[in-house]
Amino acid sequence: MSIWMSFLCLMTWVFLRDGGFGQFSQPVEIGIMLLFWVFGAAGSADLFKRPLVHTTITHGDITVHQFWPWKTDAERFRPRDVEPPAIHTAKDSDGDNFFRLVLTTPKGRDVTLSESHDRDRIETLLSQVMAHFAVSAP
Repeated sequence: MSIWMSFLCLMTWVFLRDGGFGQFSQPVEIGIMLLFWVFGAAGSADLFKRPLVHTTITHGDITVHQFWPWKTDAERFRPRDVEPPAIHTAKDSDGDNFFRLVLTTPKGRDVTLSESHDRDRIETLLSQVMAHFAVSAP
């Protein structure tokens, strides 16, 4: 989205510098540029509200870092303080099964550790994560 908005800024500067592109009448070209800005702003608002998530699981604790363009958040907790991760099954846009390994933090956030169309891959990761949960059991 950053690339889209960068090119949109560049093309808007060219548009303003040259007084339009000369393809259509001035009001139509202004309307087209405004539509690009509306879709760019809506897309940016949607994509930038989703955080980038990085999860670190060690024998002693789990750390979930969430990154947004304007802030970061970290939550650290012990594996015994949460339920083990679970496999969630859904359908993708083609109707195929899609699997997610989801961990729910003590604050109630659902964190996707991995996602794939291959259930065996997700189950292998679940067994690796469960080994950390077993090590930290009281």
